[in-house]
Amino acid sequence: MKTPWHAVRVGDLVHLSCNEVIPADILLLRSSDSSGLCHIETSNVDGENNLKQRFCVQVNKKQRKYNLTEFRETVICDLPNVDIYRFNGF
Repeated sequence: MKTPWHAVRVGDLVHLSCNEVIPADILLLRSSDSSGLCHIETSNVDGENNLKQRFCVQVNKKQRKYNLTEFRETVICDLPNVDIYRFNGF
């Protein structure tokens, strides 16, 4: 089901596709890359157009098969804030 970004709330699980614009801080739980890697471009936030590497959190990176209905982890992350260079989550 497609949900508009204005309806996404802290704690929601979101499926992202390649080259999708993401107007939010995201904690990466899973990647199609076997090493758990993804590349992000942040020019809309900080003006930099170089790709930055980010990795999935460790607990899900090790799983070979991923089923969202079986997701039973606790996600802890920063609350929304104005610091564009810091986002912590695990």
